[in-house]
Amino acid sequence: MDTDMRTDAYSRPDGNEAAIGAELIARGRAQEALKLLKIALNRNPNDGLASYNAGVACYSLKQFEQAESHFKKATRCFPDFIEAHHNLGQARAAQSKPRQAMAAYQAALLLNPEDFKSAYNLSLLYYDAGLFSKAIATIQSAIRSTPDSAEAFCTLGMFYLEIERLDESLICLDQALAIQPEMAEAHFNKGIVLQKTGDYEHGLKQYRAAIECNPAFARAQWLYHLSLPMIYDHPNQIERYRQRFRLKLGQLIASTPLDSDDQIAYALSGVGSTTNFFLQYQGRNDLDLQTKYGHFVHGIIAANFPQWAKKKLMPALRPGQKIRIGYVSTFMHNHTIGSFLSGWLESHTSSDFEIHCYHMGKKVDALTHQLQQLSDRFRHFPGDVKAAARKIDRDDLHILVYTDIGMDPVTTQLAAMRLAPVQCKGWGHPITTGLPTIDYYLSSDLMEPEHADAFYSESLVRLPNLALCYRPPPIPKHLKTRLEMGIPNDRFVFLSTQSIFKYLPQHDDIYPRIALAVPRAIFIFISHQSSAATEKFRTRLRSAFSSFGLDADRHCHFNKRLGFNAFLNLNLLSDVLLDSMDWSGGKTTLEAITCNLPVVTLPGRFMRGRHAYAMLRMMGVLETVAENKSDYCDIAIRLANDPTFLAETKTRIAQNRHKLYLDRTFMTFLESFFHTVATKEHPSIPIPLTGSSNR
Repeated sequence: MDTDMRTDAYSRPDGNEAAIGAELIARGRAQEALKLLKIALNRNPNDGLASYNAGVACYSLKQFEQAESHFKKATRCFPDFIEAHHNLGQARAAQSKPRQAMAAYQAALLLNPEDFKSAYNLSLLYYDAGLFSKAIATIQSAIRSTPDSAEAFCTLGMFYLEIERLDESLICLDQALAIQPEMAEAHFNKGIVLQKTGDYEHGLKQYRAAIECNPAFARAQWLYHLSLPMIYDHPNQIERYRQRFRLKLGQLIASTPLDSDDQIAYALSGVGSTTNFFLQYQGRNDLDLQTKYGHFVHGIIAANFPQWAKKKLMPALRPGQKIRIGYVSTFMHNHTIGSFLSGWLESHTSSDFEIHCYHMGKKVDALTHQLQQLSDRFRHFPGDVKAAARKIDRDDLHILVYTDIGMDPVTTQLAAMRLAPVQCKGWGHPITTGLPTIDYYLSSDLMEPEHADAFYSESLVRLPNLALCYRPPPIPKHLKTRLEMGIPNDRFVFLSTQSIFKYLPQHDDIYPRIALAVPRAIFIFISHQSSAATEKFRTRLRSAFSSFGLDADRHCHFNKRLGFNAFLNLNLLSDVLLDSMDWSGGKTTLEAITCNLPVVTLPGRFMRGRHAYAMLRMMGVLETVAENKSDYCDIAIRLANDPTFLAETKTRIAQNRHKLYLDRTFMTFLESFFHTVATKEHPSIPIPLTGSSNR
């Protein structure tokens, strides 16, 4: 991204120190220039042009506070001096003063709405602040003034990518490449977009193109080596791409030395580009690969931040002092992770704890403010790993909990540091981290299989029940009918509301098998943000239905993504929820149960495939828990063809769903665990790792 300051120095033909200083700046001799400019300003403190040039010199010397002072004086002397307003914004941005920088850019744009650089840089600040609508509108105004800027089109494509408007992102990136075919950043972002639409192979080609344009492009190297498909066409692709990941991870580790400052910085840029998010959606045991990846990441982070690589001593607890617990997440907003975290914070009842929250994401909304109210200390570091690490370290925590690791590169980098004596991971992203810096994995006892410890690099802590305090949402008062939502009244509606990357091709056959026995069945899925990705999954279903002699288009409906009330309305209009296999529904299943939907589920081998099972088990409603795929289909068929069984199941859910609500049993155990690890002085003292569930 081009956020350069305007470095042109302005000179007058008077031959004094100010003029000579301007000439020296133009020659790159900023230190000498600054000396002369200070002489000029001592003689005439109100020389606005000398102040401006002194600001340019200070900025080039990275003396940003002094540069800000000089540019500010220049704008007072010459209120219409656009370049001074713009550079004032740059100096403030360099000091992490985003709001003040915004004001300076806005002042420049008031003077000239077509000022490209001010609009461009202002859009980046809006983006960093999570103000995506403003960022898009501002960069669009920059493009109108400079329609041949490949950089601006690439940036707009990145903004659209952030908010998952993938089709528009692709158009912008293609426009950038039409203007500048060798633009590595545009190739890189296009690769991300293509893979998000399900076009994995063409995404790899774009990463290769980015590397060819810039061989030192670490982020492109990382994604070329470690990216995985979002959607598989055939089951045999899973093992093929898994082996590719294993091979490429080994190659990346071998080709990433950490012997010089440049190599260390290069590796950090790569780590900051991605997580191996889609590895966990293959339905396999990922412990060995996660551990290999986790140690690789930790080595890079330790090389870059050695001050946060050493084991920390547990802070002593003086009489009356509280245990300091920190929570870190990128999703402290209206998101499943944020919702689950709010339940945890509400459940903290002991006055023995001081709660610190560190929000690493850009988005801020009502839930963010709710989490802030539930915290004793709340800090927002949108994407700023180093600033967050510095603050967490200074807060001298006893225990640090990451609600999710592996969903965002920012939290992965922080989690690879040692910022507290005891570091834990919550089950927000239910997979082992493989990081040597994470000591405990805080999981749900009901969701974990019997010998689950073998799947974790961390010590597994089984919190009672779901390890959730779930507050059921209010049912919308004004509901639409089936016809108003485009659902025929005479069909039996099987709802399946998971992200399409949770559906593995080896399980596609369950839908036509059910449809054979339930001709009036309709299966409602939720479309992906990308129409191409949705079509890829639809094509797979068509193949599965065709093999049974059925028409998928008659039975499968893809609903557009809905607002929350409309989503609940869809649940209320449906007959049965079909849980996805190998990666079960979490919050969506709780919401379906709130709407009295029977849930058909097949418990998987790993915790991530057992969410719905744990909920049904906690309610004591096990009639719809399958033992195998055939049993899964039989249960779904019986619910559709046996009205009595369907009604009885709904009644049992209605009578028992309250057991899932506002359960704080787990917090009593968790707070006891926190007490133990925070006051543990001798390794021989046992730490409780299992809490009893209401079974």
